[in-house]
Amino acid sequence: MSSSIVKQSLAILESDDLTLPKKNKKEKKTKDIFAGKHLKDLQGTKKISLSETRKTLLSKEEIYKKNLKKLELLKQVTTLKLDEEIKNRIIQRNVTKRPVKGKSKKKKDKKTVFTEEDFKKFEEEYTGE
Repeated sequence: MSSSIVKQSLAILESDDLTLPKKNKKEKKTKDIFAGKHLKDLQGTKKISLSETRKTLLSKEEIYKKNLKKLELLKQVTTLKLDEEIKNRIIQRNVTKRPVKGKSKKKKDKKTVFTEEDFKKFEEEYTGE
């Protein structure tokens, strides 16, 4: 670049600096509060649906009654009958918040079709003795 072009560009930059008004520090601080990141905090980002607001407006008794009605409907629909042991396990799991260990099943002895004599014969044939 030639020196004349550089001088002209410097002259333009210097003239731009003089024409721009300087901002006060106080004005800058007050405007910074409402900058993008602060504005989101002020507006609130959580949107609440209509059903959620209705739930919060309901009293505990109303919620309790609704849940009981739902359970009664489920009870009518289901035909599954549980014995006392299963009911107790379900209740205990809910109380302890952990799975209940069931009774361990006895392991059956493994029976084979082959006898000891058959194994001895196979061993003799395999090893070649």
